[in-house]
Amino acid sequence: MIAVSLTVTRSGTEEELLGAHPEGLLVFGNDGRYALVGVRANLPKFASGNRVQGAVDENARIVQGNVAHFGTYTVDTATHSPLLE
Repeated sequence: MIAVSLTVTRSGTEEELLGAHPEGLLVFGNDGRYALVGVRANLPKFASGNRVQGAVDENARIVQGNVAHFGTYTVDTATHSPLLE
């Protein structure tokens, strides 16, 4: 499944975690596990072309512009929607 948005709710307020139109992938396994990887659409490239040689400000922008996590999920039988746990 291609991720087209990544909205989180904090204290009752919705927020686009990676801004408008992020790019990403969400994979659901039939074993009840999932993996998500997402990045900002405008994530900068490293000036050196090598992530190991990134400057402090480059590293900060890139870390803040992506998210990856995994875990387990169940399916809400009423809505047929996955619920990440």
